[in-house]
Amino acid sequence: MNTVLQAHHFVAIAGRVLDMDANRDAAVAGAYVEIVSGPPEFIRHRNARGPWLGAARRDERVKTASDGVFYFLDLPDGTYEIRVTAAGAQSANATAIVEHGENPFLPTAVDVALRLAPSPDAPASKPAKKQRPGGRKT
Repeated sequence: MNTVLQAHHFVAIAGRVLDMDANRDAAVAGAYVEIVSGPPEFIRHRNARGPWLGAARRDERVKTASDGVFYFLDLPDGTYEIRVTAAGAQSANATAIVEHGENPFLPTAVDVALRLAPSPDAPASKPAKKQRPGGRKT
């Protein structure tokens, strides 16, 4: 008899990277989100070596999608420090606490805001013209 094994993954941390200087909810596509530290079980798994463990290594660095969304799968409970970087922006840090509790399929939500520099291709805004009393422009 053949046995089929199924792997079930769960999203442990999910969020969006947003441009804090743009209009509300402006997503940052292509930003890198990296787990820089985590609980001891995560660190042990990160440092594990071996042919099958290396292949099963979790993603510790992901890239945001076009809508700014990112996620990390299959993380053990604990506190995670996350760093977000993007071209033309200062890096930002966030903390995520993963607690599976009664519902292991409910992810921890983390939104991170970056301050992006204006694009060099963006049109420069013109200075506002002064008005004299009486409504005539100078």
